Amino acid sequence: MRALPFFLGACVVAGCAPASDQESDDGDAAVPDEYTVTGVLPDSADIDEILADLPDGAFVVVGDAGSPDVAIIQAAASPLDRIASSEFTASTATCLDCGDPTCVSLSRTLSVTLTHNSGIGGETFGISTLSASNFKSPVSTPANWTQAVGTQQAISTQGTLTTCGGFSYTFDVTGADRLLTFVSAATTSGSLAAPAGADASCQTFANTAKLGGTWKAWVSDATTSPFARFNNPTGKDYMMPNGVVVANDFTDLTDGSLDSALNRDENGNLVNLAAVLTGTQGNGKVASGSANSTTCKGFTTNLATSRGVLGLTGRTGASWTINNTTTCNTNAHLMCFEQDP
Repeated sequence: MRALPFFLGACVVAGCAPASDQESDDGDAAVPDEYTVTGVLPDSADIDEILADLPDGAFVVVGDAGSPDVAIIQAAASPLDRIASSEFTASTATCLDCGDPTCVSLSRTLSVTLTHNSGIGGETFGISTLSASNFKSPVSTPANWTQAVGTQQAISTQGTLTTCGGFSYTFDVTGADRLLTFVSAATTSGSLAAPAGADASCQTFANTAKLGGTWKAWVSDATTSPFARFNNPTGKDYMMPNGVVVANDFTDLTDGSLDSALNRDENGNLVNLAAVLTGTQGNGKVASGSANSTTCKGFTTNLATSRGVLGLTGRTGASWTINNTTTCNTNAHLMCFEQDP
């Protein structure tokens, strides 16, 4: 699951220098103004490489096998977390077994303290590993936890170094019982190379927004549909990137109405009262009628002589997925859903 950013809190490990002065001791690893650093960056930190893989809202812990210096970096773009529906700060980070330049053991354990600043108290949270450099097979303990607002939670993550040197670990806090969903910012004609091509488009949109996970599109043809193609999880909310839940699980999603309108794109921006290609009924199955009149011939054509069923963003009733039809040369958005791992 992945993707809403949250601010880091006060710099309590070693203090934060002004943004323009945030660099390692050797002066070669300057951190741009739009990022916040807590702690002390190791001299070996390759900041450009580290920041290239850091999504808004996520944390990256930077360490070195032979140095006690450890730092947390985060983009300070927005106070909202992209994955969990709560806000967190990471106040401390330590590497319990760093400072050994001989690397008698390549195992390293990172300890991070997370403070639950605001949001929904009592939710179940987890750590989602987004990437790691020179830090193989990271495992976090606890894997999931329940935390009240205003309290702290210590997270321990153990990994194995490939070489005796610098390393980094990028993670986000996830709502363990939630899957993300969005309306694509981009539009497309009805020529999508079938539902599989629409799925691939959703995956690309999610990857570009660094949301993580596996994604599929809310489209149908004569042989497949969301009802048949989705993982159909039970008990996992579908949540937009702005933290609003549109359905409590797949059963709720396919009962003919939404709890809240699905109207945010992969970046959390509003996409209201916009047409969406679906070819799908509210029950998640293919819309009734011929393929040429409801699904753009299985979403394989952009000819004006074929038509496809459209949904409408901003609606919670049946029209969210089956509002009207349009010619297949008309561009519209896609609705994309993260799949249960």
